[in-house]
Amino acid sequence: MQGTDRFIIEWLARAADDPGQAHQEWDRQGVALLRSGRSFSVVRIPANLVHAALGAEFTAAELASQLDGAVIHDGPESPYWVLIRNHAGLVWDEGDDVPSLGTNHYLGVPSVARRTPPGLHWAVAPRFDGDVCRPSTLRTFIARARQQLAVTSAEA
Repeated sequence: MQGTDRFIIEWLARAADDPGQAHQEWDRQGVALLRSGRSFSVVRIPANLVHAALGAEFTAAELASQLDGAVIHDGPESPYWVLIRNHAGLVWDEGDDVPSLGTNHYLGVPSVARRTPPGLHWAVAPRFDGDVCRPSTLRTFIARARQQLAVTSAEA
């Protein structure tokens, strides 16, 4: 384990009800159940919005460049789970299609080593402890995606 990864793992584990159990789950299953609203909050973005913003064949580097923070993903049509500052999730107001999980919601979080499919993985892995997306950056991304969807729908 690299030095930076150790700090990232500890930061993520602090979101668990039992950090020791989170470490065991990562070791055994590669995924731990963590609580949103502690170390971070989470915004769920449907795959169609991400595809509208970046195109259907985007790369992880393009996603990282656009969001500049940690993102979890599971499969081609499953939503993207974008980590934001824990207090930002309390005031998230971008609509029902991109909700914040808020406090007392749980999310499967992959081990820091799971960076490629198949299965739950980091589409954009955290680079350091506390590596979350800025809400303003995420709002801009969502607005661009919605605009692109509107243009596509009007053309159809």
